[in-house]
Amino acid sequence: RMTVKDCGSKGLGAFAAEDRSQGAWVCDYEGEVIDFAQRAVRYVSEEPEYLFHLGGGAVAGSHVYIDAVDSDHASRAIN
Repeated sequence: RMTVKDCGSKGLGAFAAEDRSQGAWVCDYEGEVIDFAQRAVRYVSEEPEYLFHLGGGAVAGSHVYIDAVDSDHASRAIN
């Protein structure tokens, strides 16, 4: 379980609602899976706030992201 709290000027933050051991799974990061080209189109003039970079391969532009901008899941507040 997680709770989302206001962290002042830093925005929202996700916090464990119960004690967890170090390295324990907390939750999945929920959102839409997008590629580098989709990221470039969506975020031309603004910096994304809820974008998790999963990494990329050896091919240029092959980066994969999870975009949680439209998600209401608490995981989008993980930082």
